[in-house]
Amino acid sequence: MNEEERLRQRLRVVERDLEELSSQLSIGEIEEAAGDRLRSTYATERSELLRSLAAADAAPAPMPARSRGRLLVGGGLLVVAIAVSIGLAGQFVQDRSDGPSTGLVDSEFDLDSVTNEQMEAVIAAYADDPSVQEQIPRMRFRLAERYFAEGNYEKAFDQYDVIIRSDPAPDIAAVSLTRVAWMVWLQTGDPALPLELVDRSLSLVSPNPEAGYVKAQLLWCGQGDNAAGAELMRQVLDGGGLPAGVVEQIEADLVAAAAGEEC
Repeated sequence: MNEEERLRQRLRVVERDLEELSSQLSIGEIEEAAGDRLRSTYATERSELLRSLAAADAAPAPMPARSRGRLLVGGGLLVVAIAVSIGLAGQFVQDRSDGPSTGLVDSEFDLDSVTNEQMEAVIAAYADDPSVQEQIPRMRFRLAERYFAEGNYEKAFDQYDVIIRSDPAPDIAAVSLTRVAWMVWLQTGDPALPLELVDRSLSLVSPNPEAGYVKAQLLWCGQGDNAAGAELMRQVLDGGGLPAGVVEQIEADLVAAAAGEEC
């Protein structure tokens, strides 16, 4: 058994432990406090395993060719329909006695002009500053989106993971969950955890076309459920407001899924 196979095997065990824990809590077999501690332990290990898999040199597990190429394009375009407004105004000063100088001193500044390295430095310097706790997750989200668009999934995962754990605003939490769901599926080929994550995203924001489309792909390509995948695609299209290129892509997938084609 190579390292990647060992990580995948352990991930399956941890996911099963989380499912069993939920069942035990629901029937009162385990006290709530003990259950919370166990859930935190399992969740931490799961994140570490996913991060290790994302960083593995081995190629991703085999997946349907259609979904591997198209989901990334679809996700990048669909985010336009649920764009999150990211902004930081007047919160960072150049001379901070207990942290590095960031050079970001304007009362308002364009994050597009700031490098990834500068954003990393600002986040690290102000992560524990209570006066900017509402802004930091959004700056971290912008950085994660950059890494995601660049295909740097290991760094993107790290940022999204911190966001999800920090009780963020629903808008950025929903997108972060959807992105992580896609990356986990791309790496593992197992739709179980991605479906759980994307369902959490759907529960946070409505309408949520990106999460809906990703779930449709997971059902169709990951579980072979053409009917359920096609129905979700119809719902996403019926919601309207999508760019023309995205509509064409989803319509093509809908025709294929509804016709019973394999993904």
